[in-house]
Amino acid sequence: HQEGLILPPVKLVKKGVVDEELMSIIRFNSRLPDLIIGDFNAQVSALRTGERCVKEAYEKFGADLIHEALDALVRHSENESREAVRKLPDGTWEAHDWLDDDGITDDMIRIAVKVTIDGDRFIADYSDSDPMVTGPNNMPIGATITMAKTYFKYLTTPHLPSNHGHYAPLEVIAPEGNLFHAVYPAATYVLWTKMVAFELIAQALSQAVESIPASSGADLPGFMSMGVHYQTGKKFIVSNNEGIGWGGTYHHDGANALQQPSGSSSRNTSIEVLEHTSNVFHDRLELITDSGGPGLHRGGLGVRRNVSFVADSEVISMKKKTKTSAWGLNGGGEPTRNGMIVWPGTEKERRVGLKRVFMEKGESFSNFTAGGGGWGHPYERTVEKILSDLKNEYISKDSARNDYGVILAGDGSWSETPERLAHRGKN
Repeated sequence: HQEGLILPPVKLVKKGVVDEELMSIIRFNSRLPDLIIGDFNAQVSALRTGERCVKEAYEKFGADLIHEALDALVRHSENESREAVRKLPDGTWEAHDWLDDDGITDDMIRIAVKVTIDGDRFIADYSDSDPMVTGPNNMPIGATITMAKTYFKYLTTPHLPSNHGHYAPLEVIAPEGNLFHAVYPAATYVLWTKMVAFELIAQALSQAVESIPASSGADLPGFMSMGVHYQTGKKFIVSNNEGIGWGGTYHHDGANALQQPSGSSSRNTSIEVLEHTSNVFHDRLELITDSGGPGLHRGGLGVRRNVSFVADSEVISMKKKTKTSAWGLNGGGEPTRNGMIVWPGTEKERRVGLKRVFMEKGESFSNFTAGGGGWGHPYERTVEKILSDLKNEYISKDSARNDYGVILAGDGSWSETPERLAHRGKN
C-alpha cells in the first residue's frame, strides 16, 4: 500500500498486558521506533489513569446513578445543540474550494459542501465534491464526520464540554467513492484535505450568518526535515506545523500566526528544539507584512521562516493550498498564499507546494504561510488603526494607499484618497 504498513483494528493491550508481537511489528516498521513506542506508552498511561478514575467514580456513586447522570447529560447536551441550531436561519447554502493536486497529477481537486438548516436539523452534504483521486488525499467517512462535527460544535455550543448529545442534530452526507467517503483501496494517508475543507461550512453559512469570520490561511503549511544529525550521527525526523493568519470577524481583526482552526492540539516547535534535534539553522522568523487580507477588520498575518542546513538533509514542504487564495467576506480582501521557496537567491530557486527536496550543507529554503481573509470594506477601517498597522509593520505604505486609501507623508501627516472619501461619503 502507498501508506506502507496498514494494521486493521487490533488490541495492542489484552487483559492489561501489551502484545509484544504486535509492538515488534510496529517498531520494525518505523524509522524512529523510540518515538513511536514512547508515544504509545504515554497513551496507555493516560488510558490507565482514566480507567482508574472511572472505577473510583463507580465505587463512590454506583452504576445506576452514574448511568442516570450520563443519560441526563447527553439529553441536556442534545437540547442545547438543537436550540442553537433553531436560532440559525433556515435555508440551503453552497460553497466550494480547491486543493492544489493529489501529488500524482497537477489537476486541482474540487471540494464542495451544501449546508441545509431545517428547524433543529443541520445537514452538511459533500456530494458535489470530486470523486476519489489516485493520490493519498482521500478522506474516510469517519474523518469527514469528525471534521464536520468539529465546526458544528464551534458554531453551536463552543463553550460546553463535548459529548455525543451535541452532535444529534448533525447529518453528514458523502456517497461512497466521493473524495469525502473513500473506500478501499483508495489512499487516505494525507489528511490535508480536512484542513482546507474545514472552513467550507463557514463559507457556505457566511451568506446568511453575519458572525461567521473570513477564512483563515486555510492550510497547515509546515515542513518536515530528516537526515543524519551532524553531531550525534543518529537519524532524525522533525516536523513543524507553521502558524497562519486567521480571518477577520464582524467585530475584530484576525489573529496572527496561530495554528489552523481545525487543530486543537497542534503547535509550532520552538527554534531551539528544531536546531538541537536536526540539521537546521534559522536565519529569520517573522510576521509577513501585507499578508493579511485588507478589510474593515484586517486578516491576521502569516509567518516567514528562512532556514539553512548545517549538513546534508531532506526537507518536505507540507502544503495543499498554494494555487488559490483564502477568501474574505463582506468586501474584505484576500490574503497572500502559502508556499515555500527552495534554494532562494540561486539559479535553482523554485517555488513549491507539496514537495520533497534534498538539501546540501549550506543550502536553504524560505517557508511562508498565508494570512487570513479581511472582513468588511478596507475603506471603512479607521485611520487610527491603519496608522497603528503601519507602525507595527503589519501593512506597508503601498497597502495603506492602494488597499485602504490612506496616504502617509514623510512628515507623518496623512490624507485620504478621493476613492476612500467617495466610498465613505456614500456609507
